[in-house]
Amino acid sequence: MTAVETITAAAFTVPCDAPESDGTFEWDATTIVIAEAAAGERAGLGYTYGPAWAVTGATCRMSSEKKKRNKGRLKRSGQPNRAARRAS
Repeated sequence: MTAVETITAAAFTVPCDAPESDGTFEWDATTIVIAEAAAGERAGLGYTYGPAWAVTGATCRMSSEKKKRNKGRLKRSGQPNRAARRAS
């Protein structure tokens, strides 16, 4: 299994023609969050409806996972602990 190497994400807010409601809440726009994950030669696309800050969650999670992997590589390669701490 190939590890996910990159995640790119973007949010788009689309205005409604008129205010909409489900009986409990009213809104005048819909936000869609689209993400693409790539691993090796493969890529996948996903989406959800939600707040624009969900983009930050997706990309920060990937950044955190990359840091963990890099930290492990530095430790396995025999680099001094100071270098491993820099990666975190």
